[in-house]
Amino acid sequence: MCYENGWGTAADLQQAAELYSKAANDGHIAATHSLGYFYEHGLGGLMANKSFAEELYKMAADLGDISAQLDLERLQAFEAIASDK
Repeated sequence: MCYENGWGTAADLQQAAELYSKAANDGHIAATHSLGYFYEHGLGGLMANKSFAEELYKMAADLGDISAQLDLERLQAFEAIASDK
């Protein structure tokens, strides 16, 4: 979060993405959610990938992250609206 927000260091989204990825691989719930956000929006040098973002949100939500559940529902709602057009 420090690299993402520039807290105590220069903001560096690429470094934040790397650290979120490592922490998510180790099972850190909040990092999994944050990594989903980075994939959803193509931040930190990551290619935008909404389906992978959805998977990450679901993983974090299944482990109890309420914010991830809300982001998952928001992403799914936007997908449903887009598929109706």
